[in-house]
Amino acid sequence: MTDHPRGSEELGRALDAHALTVVPTPPPIRAVLDAAHRRTARRRAGALVACGAAFLTAVVLVTVPGGPPSSPAKPLPAAPPEAPERSPVRIVTPGEKVTVWRDQTIWLTGDGRQCDQLRSARPSCLMMTTEKPSVGPVIGTVVGERAYWSGHFTAPGAARIVARAADGVHPATMVVLAGESGWGGWYTSMPAGDGPSPLPESLIVYNASGKVIVEQKLSGDGDGDGDEVRDEG
Repeated sequence: MTDHPRGSEELGRALDAHALTVVPTPPPIRAVLDAAHRRTARRRAGALVACGAAFLTAVVLVTVPGGPPSSPAKPLPAAPPEAPERSPVRIVTPGEKVTVWRDQTIWLTGDGRQCDQLRSARPSCLMMTTEKPSVGPVIGTVVGERAYWSGHFTAPGAARIVARAADGVHPATMVVLAGESGWGGWYTSMPAGDGPSPLPESLIVYNASGKVIVEQKLSGDGDGDGDEVRDEG
């Protein structure tokens, strides 16, 4: 029992002597730092790959439409040519009077006449014939700066009548009997103009294709007569 303390002291001295001979190994700081750097680089690379994938996905969605590539656009078909204009047509019964302006009227008769009347004057009636195309004014009324004209036409296939004046072309309304398109009356209004005569310069009748059937130039003496210069019927 008395030997234990001595043995303990000797064991302690031996351990102390051994500890002095042991050189401690330095901790692997470089290895730890390298490992940390590698882990950080892997996380950054993963984040960049994820962001890059999202960016590429967005770009693909924006720049590449779904479905197969579209074929080149086909040129639009050419617009069809405009149909020639037509005059308004008023279909009347025999003897039915049409008011041009106030007490200026025109009408057609069942026996083939076109009649005009101004105020209380006697009617002026012309027998219409389709043997030769013609167009002309019969009576007119000038009210201030405006003139109201009416007249007759005989032109099979007539579709449009215009009065040409210095300020342009003025379309006329055609007056016909039901089933009778080759003859009838017409009326229109236009500026009276500043010349010596309120008459329009000419009257023109067109067919449905826009071809002139007849054109009548008017004299400037105010009597409504004129010279027919063209007949293409």
